[in-house]
Amino acid sequence: VQQYYEKYFEVELGKFSRGEFEFWVEAYIDNELVGWATFEREKANKNAVYMDLLIVAPQHQGKGIGGALVQSLLTLNIIPELSSVHLLLRKKIKAAQSFIKRLDFMRMKLI
Repeated sequence: VQQYYEKYFEVELGKFSRGEFEFWVEAYIDNELVGWATFEREKANKNAVYMDLLIVAPQHQGKGIGGALVQSLLTLNIIPELSSVHLLLRKKIKAAQSFIKRLDFMRMKLI
């Protein structure tokens, strides 16, 4: 699992370096990277972002890290007028649906 996430991190970091994502936030515990999320501004609404990716290492899930990453753009005040965070959620990923419900998102679009 660790090798998978390390490789995935490198691929995503390359995309960010090329400007494919506008915002990249990371979570650390004791100097160990345990999660990250990528966001980009919505083209039609500059006060909204699309969360492209959210990853938390399996051994650190259930500790509030994912929620903190999602809330990071608000708490860091990166976009002062941020009005919404958009995302797509796969129907078959039940754990993700439960996670999003705990964050109290008002609307979810399941695909």
